Parts: sequence; structure tokens; C-alpha cells
Amino acid sequence: MEPIRILIVEDDESTGLLLESFLDGIEGMEVIGVARDGVAGLDQLRRKEPDLLLLDLVMPRMGGIELLRTLREDPPARRPRVLVLSGVRDDATVQCALSLGASHYIIKPVNYSALVDWIHMCFFPDRPEEESRAQAAARWYLRRMGAAEGLGLDYAAAAAGVLAELGRDALLKEAYAEVQRQKRTKYANVERNISQFIARL
Repeated sequence: MEPIRILIVEDDESTGLLLESFLDGIEGMEVIGVARDGVAGLDQLRRKEPDLLLLDLVMPRMGGIELLRTLREDPPARRPRVLVLSGVRDDATVQCALSLGASHYIIKPVNYSALVDWIHMCFFPDRPEEESRAQAAARWYLRRMGAAEGLGLDYAAAAAGVLAELGRDALLKEAYAEVQRQKRTKYANVERNISQFIARL
């Protein structure tokens, strides 16, 4: 299996080096470049065609939001998935990044275990390819409420996203059944993990 080719666009040198060192040590992942601003990041993205872009937002010359806008207006031949890693936590910025094509948004400091789990979820065929925008937004709000990363958060965000997509008259059991299908698990596992997750909030 070809490794997941990752481009890091991060202006803080120590953060970029930590991410590069950590991800290069994970089987099935390869960091193909690190850029210190959006202009250099966009150039490397077009030349190297990564599978995944890890994107900071606040950077010199071109910030992450501007880079996302550029990708939407002038998409490359091979558009990567985009994961925003940022200390910016206001709702408007998160929603803007997601609406411009980011697949997910993680608040710094980064939980590296959760980062690897998300990459696996997106790229490995035994998991769903990526969260819907509704699921990503639900995950964001649950994290803002203090939820810890883990299976309970994954299931709760997926269920909330499904409910948002199904509409006002959807039943909770319909959402659980869809999460069961997406995660390839048992209905009882979904129900139990979400119940335990809610109890810990």
C-alpha cells in the first residue's frame, strides 16, 4: 500500500518539526514537505500533489483561510484532503474553514493520537472516507463543550451529523442505525458508547 503523502503548512518551526517527526514515524504515512507560510505551501501543494494537507491558519504572506479560498477558486489537478490545525477557536472561523473545503478542524495543542485516528478514518478503506460537514461541525461543538477525543465522541458526532442530514423528523434510532452501518459495528455498541459519552459531559 502506498503511504499517505502529507504536506504540513505551519509557520511555527518547532510545531512543524514535531509534526513531521511524529508522522514520519507512523507506518503508512510520509511527510513530503513542510512550508512556513501559505504562499510556499500553495507552491508545494501544486508541485508535490499530497494526499493530505495539514494547515495552520495564522501565517505570514498568506494565511490558511486565503489558501483555502485559492484552492476553491483555482483547484489543483489533484486536490488533497485538508485538516486545519489551529489555535483559532471562534465559531465563525471554524465554519468558514469547513465551508471552504476543510475536512476537519483540530484546536491546538494537537492530540497526536486523535490526529492519527482521524487520518486513518479518512484514508483506510475499512473506515468511512471522511466526515460530512454536519459531522465535522458536531464534533467541533462537542469539543467546545469539553468532550474528550475517543470512540464516544466519534459516534456522537456521527449521530449528530446524521440527524442534521435527515432533518427535523428523524428518529434517534435511525441515526444510531446509520452510525452502526458507517462504523461497521453493532447497534448496541453505538448506543452504549454514546450513552457513556453523554454521561461524562
